Amino acid sequence: MLYWSVFLFLLFGVFAELKKKKINLTFFHAGFFIILLMLTLRQGQGQDYYNYLEIYKETESIVNTASPLALFACRDPLYYFFNWFAILLGLPFEVFNAIFSFITIILLYPFLNKICRGSMIPLFIFYATLILPYYFNAQRQALTISISLGVLFPLMLKKRYWSYYLTILIFTLVHSSIIICGIFPFIQNLRINKKFWAIACAFCTLIMLVNFDWISLLPLPGFLKERAMNYTTATDNRIFAVVIRVLAIFPLFLVPESVYNSNHSLRRCRNLLLSGFILYSLLASNDLIASRMQIYFRAFEGYFLFILFWETALKKVYYVIGAFYLGLSLIYFPKDIHASMEQGAYENCNILTYPYLNVFDDDSVIKYYRKDTGYVQQF
Repeated sequence: MLYWSVFLFLLFGVFAELKKKKINLTFFHAGFFIILLMLTLRQGQGQDYYNYLEIYKETESIVNTASPLALFACRDPLYYFFNWFAILLGLPFEVFNAIFSFITIILLYPFLNKICRGSMIPLFIFYATLILPYYFNAQRQALTISISLGVLFPLMLKKRYWSYYLTILIFTLVHSSIIICGIFPFIQNLRINKKFWAIACAFCTLIMLVNFDWISLLPLPGFLKERAMNYTTATDNRIFAVVIRVLAIFPLFLVPESVYNSNHSLRRCRNLLLSGFILYSLLASNDLIASRMQIYFRAFEGYFLFILFWETALKKVYYVIGAFYLGLSLIYFPKDIHASMEQGAYENCNILTYPYLNVFDDDSVIKYYRKDTGYVQQF
């Protein structure tokens, strides 16, 4: 019930903020601290938790049988070097995982606290849509998402493009998907009217429905083609996925064009969110690749709502948009819990009682987590 309790706490904070028309930093810091603790103290939580444990062991084996330089031959070598540094310090995997998670969430703090001014709206959207599929299940990409919001976005606002692209280059060695952020500076200032965006998005929706796999036809270098094939998956709920993606961009068209023209930050967000939809559509035949690339764009949904409520004249239609995204979060969050349960083969629980497993409670891991991994028997 912890996941749902935090969900309701953050949602209550959003309603309190909107009702009082005042940002409550105490609420924000309490919510942020709870999420930080949940990430750093988890154990056996998420599909890839034990896969990262295997990487930790693999790193030690590579260094012992070859040399640290051999880590450059690994996929995402910088992440392996992080592991190696922790091994040199004699840290067990649980401590390394806690430190890595702590750094990952702290990197988000400047974006949420300074750029979003401590509003509960972006924090709630982050928790409802990103926390489970990425911060619990995709540790390396969670770091690059945090880098994109907490480091790259401020650099882009300051027009420090040398630092911006150098940061991207470095962190492609953690997760190569961050390279897509290289197009953000070119997208942010686009002045495209609503009608053109609507036509482009309608066309892209048709592309998603056709589901043509054109990526496999590209003359990609060997390592990129291999990576793409590893991430190629087909979803059994493709129509549902298309509907959800279309619904997620629909509210962007409810905002008058004059508002976008008068608020550069809002227009920047719209450009990023709609460009992300177009990118997802073009990659939709490879659902996992599409999701992994689009998430850097979708991560700005909370920021879009923050600007809408706090930097423009409030209108009834904006509350409709807010309610719309709330409805989507009520779809995303239980869907992500269900996916985590299914991927981890959890037992003795359901979507409402999905447990939070932590380093202080081995008995819960034994009770809930799948038994086929061989890890549970170690407790």
